[in-house]
Amino acid sequence: MTSQSGDRCNHFFSLTNNTEPNTGGFEAAPGFHRQFNEWARNRPNRKGQQGSNTSGLCVGQYTHIRPLEDSNVLSQIKHISCRAGSAVIWDYRIPHGNSYRNDSEVTREVIYASFLPDVTINRVYVKNQLTNYRERKIPTDQWAVESRRATSGTNLAKNTRVCSKEEKNGYLFNDIGKKLMGMENW
Repeated sequence: MTSQSGDRCNHFFSLTNNTEPNTGGFEAAPGFHRQFNEWARNRPNRKGQQGSNTSGLCVGQYTHIRPLEDSNVLSQIKHISCRAGSAVIWDYRIPHGNSYRNDSEVTREVIYASFLPDVTINRVYVKNQLTNYRERKIPTDQWAVESRRATSGTNLAKNTRVCSKEEKNGYLFNDIGKKLMGMENW
């Protein structure tokens, strides 16, 4: 990757089989990257709750898919079948998420990762992530906020915790882990 904008490539390694729809698996709009630029150029703004216009695209590489305005995108979302040991790779131009339902008895298990080009914006991001890890700060991205909001008052919220100070320095990274966490240079 040679992008200076910090475009990243996301992926996961599946630890379990997930071959059927509605089993908590990964869903995406295959091939949407070929239409992304045109879609982004032509995506209408929508009225905010106070009557103000809100941009069709969000800041950064996250763009919320809106059920009404983006029904054509949602119609392209499909279950991505994968077996244990598979790697699934996509970039920010592919609308994606986890299945809304899991009708099976099996928990989907994956390891998520991202490839970040070595550019200034990503170096800052890695440094901030490492600082947050060391200080045991709760993640501040949209998923953490939504998760706390969605689970407020539930058993899940009651069983969720941040590591205690005694656990703070309990994990020692090996050489590759130190490089992946940005603690050492490659």
